Amino acid sequence: MSCAGGGGTVLATLTDVVGRSARLPGAQMAISQSGASIGSFSRGCVEAAVIAEAMDVLETGQARLIRFGAGSRYIDIRWPCGGGINLLFTPDPDRAIVCGLAERMPASIALDALGGSRIGDGHVEGWQGESFLCRHVPGPSLLIIGHGEETVALARLALAYPAAVKVLSPVQWEYLEKCFAHRDEQTR
Repeated sequence: MSCAGGGGTVLATLTDVVGRSARLPGAQMAISQSGASIGSFSRGCVEAAVIAEAMDVLETGQARLIRFGAGSRYIDIRWPCGGGINLLFTPDPDRAIVCGLAERMPASIALDALGGSRIGDGHVEGWQGESFLCRHVPGPSLLIIGHGEETVALARLALAYPAAVKVLSPVQWEYLEKCFAHRDEQTR
């Protein structure tokens, strides 16, 4: 996903959790008009429905707050623990937000239920009136430089930890591809 150009992006933000969830409020997923996405809320349980909802939000241009899990209109999507999450879908968020997230820059973000988005200020998180405030602090990243089985082993170990992993190697990519077989294209 590129931050160049305008339009065609939906930012889905986790605003509330009922019960247990793999992610905390403030977690985000960006979805492009092509259906490509970055981020995750459940590591596979809900992402397809989030992308479908984002495509509809992009088509209508209207922000919306949707519940997944317990109490959801989606009867076929349930959390194993019985909980649920609320997601705020923001169509075409401020480009500064998208570019900052793409470049892994820390940011405070203010999103409102009507679709407004802006760079926020301060360290307050959660609902403040009609706006949801969240902070984005990029997770760790690991740059591995080398080749051979040690590089492959380190990359596999690093992928078990939720970090952005990049491998620089003089060896052809096909050799290292086995490290990333279970990860999506954006991780590379």
